[in-house]
Amino acid sequence: MGIVVTVFMFLGLLFSSPWPLLGTLQSNRVAAGLVGWGLLLAGLWNFLWYGLQHLDAFWGAAALVS
Repeated sequence: MGIVVTVFMFLGLLFSSPWPLLGTLQSNRVAAGLVGWGLLLAGLWNFLWYGLQHLDAFWGAAALVS
C-alpha cells in the first residue's frame, strides 16, 4: 500500500505544479477529481490505519508525518 500512497502523492504534486505541459491534465475535471479523492483516501489510510497502528516503528512515524 505504500507504493499506492507514493503514486498518489506524486500525482498530487504533478497536478499542483505550474508546468505548462500539465495544463491539459489540470483542466480535466474528472482526472483532477479522481486524483483529489485518491489523495484524500490514501492520506486517511496512511494516517489513521497504518500510522496509528505502528507508532513504535520508523515507518509508522513516517506515515504520520507524510
